[in-house]
Order: sequence, then C-alpha cells, then structure tokens
Amino acid sequence: GALRLARFNANIEKVQSDYFQGLPIPGSALAMIGFIMASIEFPQYFRSIYLASAYIFIYSLLMISNLPFASGKKSEWINKNRYKVLMLALLLLVSLFIWEEVMLVSIISTYVIASVVYYLLNREKFSSLFDWDKDIEA
Repeated sequence: GALRLARFNANIEKVQSDYFQGLPIPGSALAMIGFIMASIEFPQYFRSIYLASAYIFIYSLLMISNLPFASGKKSEWINKNRYKVLMLALLLLVSLFIWEEVMLVSIISTYVIASVVYYLLNREKFSSLFDWDKDIEA
C-alpha cells in the first residue's frame, strides 16, 4: 500500500481520472476483507495458508502494477446507461447485504478479472496510458 501511495503522490499531476494505475488501495482492502469473511463462512475452501498467501501476493502485485483499472468517473457507458447502472448498483448492494460472506470477494474479484481481461484484449489502446517519459523529453 505504501508503494502504491508513493507512486500516486509522485504522479499526481500526470494521472488521468479515467483509469487507476494499478488496483486502488480501497479495492485491495475490500478484497482482503472479503477473503477473510469467505474463509470464516467456508473454511473448507478458503482456510489454506498457500491460498491466502497467493491471494495476498497477487493483490499486492496488482496494486503496484501498471494495469489500468477503470475508475468510472468519465465513463461514456455509465453516462449513457445511468438507469441500468443504478439498478445494477442497487442489485449489488442488496446482494451484499443478503450474502455478505461471498458477495464482497465476488464483486472485487469480478472487477479485477474483468479489468485484466479488458486490458489483455485492448493492449494497444493502453500502450502509452501510463508512459510519462514523453513528458520529460518535451
């Protein structure tokens, strides 16, 4: 988290609000809380030191990675589909209150997997998103 925060503060003038550079700290924190909640509810599936270590390591790497994670602040799709987004948010919120043991880890994991897959399918679009060396040369 400290590395992610240091990079964010160093690049604060250059950051675009469309995408986060790496997984934001709150997202990673929610992933850890969701994992703990799921491991308490389903110990037979989640209580493994190897699984927990791998999970923590992967999310730590995602925080300091250069993978773009959508922020949703200036999303054209969200602006065009406000009612659908509102209904989806309400559905997720209700689901979170009903099945809190699994929904938190499910929502964050879906966001992370979707972001990584979207990046892999659209690499050329993101090739220079976080390339700030060109600003130094100018």
